[in-house]
Amino acid sequence: MSEEEYACNGSCGTGEFGAMYKQASPCHHMNLPQNLLEPVMVRYVTTRVFSVRFDTELVSFREENGGERFVCLVPGPKVSTLDLVDKGNFCLLIEFAGVGIWAIWTQFFPPANSAPITEKNLPRQDGKVFIITGGSSGIGFELCKILYGVGGKVYMLTRSKSNAADARSRIIQSFDETDANQTGIVDFIHMDLEDLASVQTAAKEFLLREKRLNVLFNNAGVASVKDRKTKQGLEYHFGVNSVGHILLQKLLMPLLAETAQMAPADSVRVIWSASILTELMSPLGGISVDHLNNPSADINEHYSASKTGNWFAASEFAKRVGRRQASSWYYPFRPALRDPIHGAWTYLWMAFYKDVTMDDAVTGKYAMCDGRWHPGQREDLLLALKTKEEGGTGQAAAYFDWCETKVGPFLLE
Repeated sequence: MSEEEYACNGSCGTGEFGAMYKQASPCHHMNLPQNLLEPVMVRYVTTRVFSVRFDTELVSFREENGGERFVCLVPGPKVSTLDLVDKGNFCLLIEFAGVGIWAIWTQFFPPANSAPITEKNLPRQDGKVFIITGGSSGIGFELCKILYGVGGKVYMLTRSKSNAADARSRIIQSFDETDANQTGIVDFIHMDLEDLASVQTAAKEFLLREKRLNVLFNNAGVASVKDRKTKQGLEYHFGVNSVGHILLQKLLMPLLAETAQMAPADSVRVIWSASILTELMSPLGGISVDHLNNPSADINEHYSASKTGNWFAASEFAKRVGRRQASSWYYPFRPALRDPIHGAWTYLWMAFYKDVTMDDAVTGKYAMCDGRWHPGQREDLLLALKTKEEGGTGQAAAYFDWCETKVGPFLLE
């Protein structure tokens, strides 16, 4: 790539740009070659806002503090021109923190119609039982509707009875009366993840009702909650997003193991949700384990780290009990800011796709939008998944050990 290839087509501003680390003339517009195959990295120092238009897509990111950042752009087959347009007080800026350009880009703009499993081709699930936490809205709601439509028995575990009732009504009404014999059952059990006693009660009630559990979807979560702790005094994001789900899974493990004994091999699974902010905003190593008992005031770090905690929990469960508990599986995934149905399709891929293996769970792999493996994660997060004896930092194991001290008093005897 030569500097001349990325020369500006007009001098129209004072932004400082460089293409592939080469300085170009200051401008707001750069024409890219029609058949460019490599990513383009544009460096600039500014506090204005730019938008980037790819064909009909308009993408923008806010950066309030200004300063030096990077924007990485990957032209696709239909994209030949990159326009950086001055808009005022925002910038198109992403600081990738060691993650590959494509790994981020493809999560916001995945290949069209690429989901291997959707509601259109999911096999019948008659006789199977599912739990979806936070199933009354968003991704959880879409997943409940899909599984109900193919004959599954679905339990929403949420804290609002009225929201669950409304969601249940909308799910049932979305199917024609002629489909009544083909649909399943959708039910509700109250559970408030900010109170471990409530999680324990919900698990007890489920165990009284059911004799099997085919898939547990640890879906519910919160974000951007200030100055609040759980009933047990935990930082709110960690308590609700991660610790509460760890307790739920521990309480249901015996039933998951029993179900695996009578179900097809490798079909009983546990799915965890994560976030793209795990790779963009979590601290070094994913979680500052030494600060869990005395967290900072940074709610953005708490959210991203709690979602990293879900990844760590999924990996640790798979290592510690997955193989010897008759092939119960654990996978995290990370939804981007897209229509909730895409997150539901990702769940379906992890829950039912045969090529997703137990070995993938043990090594800590996780999926991203529509049902694909992430192409490459931050090195510090991969090291955190490994023990010190394996050449890693042991942060995932340390986090899981910390969580076990919190949930221990609520385990059933």
